[in-house]
Amino acid sequence: MVFSCDRKTLLAAVKRTAKAAASSSTVEALTGILLSADAENYELFLAATDLNLSITCTVAAPVVRSGRAVVNAKLFAEMLSLLGGQTVEVQLLPQNQLEVSSGSTRYQIACLPADDFPVPQFPQPAGEVEISGIRSLAKQTAFAAARSGSSVMQCVKLELTPDSLRAVGCDGSVLSSVRRENAGGSPAGLLIPASALSLLAGLAGDEETLLLSSDGKQAVFRSPEQAMTFAVRLGTGSYLDVDSVLSCVNRQYEAVVDAALFREALDGVNALAENSSTLVNLVFSLGLLSLSCESAAGSAKNEVPAQVTAVTPPEGFCYQGRKLFQGVRAMTGPIRLTVSDTGLLLVSGGEQSFFQTPSRKQAAKAAQKAKKKPAKAA
Repeated sequence: MVFSCDRKTLLAAVKRTAKAAASSSTVEALTGILLSADAENYELFLAATDLNLSITCTVAAPVVRSGRAVVNAKLFAEMLSLLGGQTVEVQLLPQNQLEVSSGSTRYQIACLPADDFPVPQFPQPAGEVEISGIRSLAKQTAFAAARSGSSVMQCVKLELTPDSLRAVGCDGSVLSSVRRENAGGSPAGLLIPASALSLLAGLAGDEETLLLSSDGKQAVFRSPEQAMTFAVRLGTGSYLDVDSVLSCVNRQYEAVVDAALFREALDGVNALAENSSTLVNLVFSLGLLSLSCESAAGSAKNEVPAQVTAVTPPEGFCYQGRKLFQGVRAMTGPIRLTVSDTGLLLVSGGEQSFFQTPSRKQAAKAAQKAKKKPAKAA
């Protein structure tokens, strides 16, 4: 195998592909990248996989001699980063030694035979659906997926219909749902691991359109723009009934507020949060929406002008502040906050709906504290 390539182009492809390589494994080939040089088509094929996630890239390159080898992903990326010069020369030497050179710098590293590498197999790209804005989709939903416990709840569910796409993340206490118009999809429900969706979002361009297909076992996202294929094994099991969860919030208390003002006020009181479980108290009063937080660091309160159609009890309801901020951070314009009589919160804005359960224990404490306050003398 002998080929040359623009160093920055090759480095970018290696960095993308290396995201799928295992950081450690009893199967050494899984920590590497497969390099497959094709002298007939003048291209270099790169692949990495940990058996659950796979990424492949294709790069145009003047290949002198075809060949294949597996090189440690992390080490190869570091070498390309350290090399100077515009062009890098790569050749496979006897005894599985790979020589990488550019300018006056030359590296030689041991590599593995390509036969040891499990080359990813993808379904035929039939019935592909175009999906754009994957970055915002992940930002609005992946944070809400569970970090531990049920593997199903650690996934983001993609629901495809002939004219729409809905993505949902839920960990049992919060749920974030995004619905968009998206033509061309056959009815399907895909459970995408949230960590993989976030990784894909980091690789895709802001406005890049990806092509999605699935064989029922894995989801495959193709990026024609980057000559990249990203595949992930689908989660299995039954997901919760999203519509039932969202419809359980009866409109007992309601307010409409500007998303940016609400987010700024929430961010201000969250500054006192000691950890992710620190609570923020939410109260609707005439013309105002109040947010407050108490911690060992002190107390904070912010008020935002709001169109309040039904005020809450004076003690309000308490929610995990950081989760609430994550739920509204991508919302714009006017948003509607609906609270049930038990404190279930639904925030709706544009394409997104965000649901959060209250901290009943903290709310009960607040109610008791309010009742104990002595009445003011007339």
